[in-house]
Amino acid sequence: MTTLPINEANVVAVLTNREREIMRLVSEGLSNKEIGRRLNIADRTLKVHLHDIYQETHARGGNEGQLPLV
Repeated sequence: MTTLPINEANVVAVLTNREREIMRLVSEGLSNKEIGRRLNIADRTLKVHLHDIYQETHARGGNEGQLPLV
């Protein structure tokens, strides 16, 4: 697996539409609960999406860092 440098174009290329939507809501400052309600998904489902986003973008999650903005 080739690791690409993280930039906006690469992030958009590796994420699904739902993951990009979640990233947008995270960047707006919504909590997980608010995002789940807005997208009508369970907390666990949201956490799986966030985990996938962190893995695909090599971002650090939680209090350690920020997701790249899309």
